[in-house]
Amino acid sequence: MKRHYWYYTDLPVFEAAAKIRETILPIFHKNMNELRLNVAQTIRSNKSTRKKTTWEDTNIGFLEDTKDVRIPVKCSESFFDAIDQQVIAYHKATVKGIDSRIGFWFEVILLSHPDGGTVFKVFSTIWEYGNALWGEDWCRDYSYWDDGPKNEEDSAEDWAERLRFWEYATENDLTTSQYVSIVPPPWYESATENQDALNEVCSIIGFDPLPELAHTPGAVRNY
Repeated sequence: MKRHYWYYTDLPVFEAAAKIRETILPIFHKNMNELRLNVAQTIRSNKSTRKKTTWEDTNIGFLEDTKDVRIPVKCSESFFDAIDQQVIAYHKATVKGIDSRIGFWFEVILLSHPDGGTVFKVFSTIWEYGNALWGEDWCRDYSYWDDGPKNEEDSAEDWAERLRFWEYATENDLTTSQYVSIVPPPWYESATENQDALNEVCSIIGFDPLPELAHTPGAVRNY
């Protein structure tokens, strides 16, 4: 049994979800804003030669089957939608040789612990989310494995408790059918906190500034 990079918190599931979003969404938004800016600058550069920009022109590791596809520049909405879809598709494809400029989409799986609290893991191809959680005082490592010795700092009692939980989770199929998940919000649902960054991209490409849009902290799904 191997359960690496899982965490535990005393918080119930939806309170834990709020804390997780608070911790990792700023990292996601930073990376996404930098990606949009990089793509916008490539488009502006190509405009001077009247060249239509494809994903491959950006020198960012987008998917092979879309590299020759032109990046939509008719309006800001289609441009931002296209960036979102590329990032999600890249994550789902589990691409080898990760380009950190695009491989930062995530999904968090949260499991309710039978004794109270929440066990969760961030599924992503970058380490920034795990590093951020590692420094938090409201959660702790909850990994388990049986193919080697435990870490010295983990007590025998805690290690046995983790084993009991993971046996329970396996028996009750928690990780495949009974969990809550968090994914990043699409660009238009996080526009309020990213308004300046989005409008900078609009200015570079030649779009009108965006109107104020609704805000959501990130989608939560029940399974």
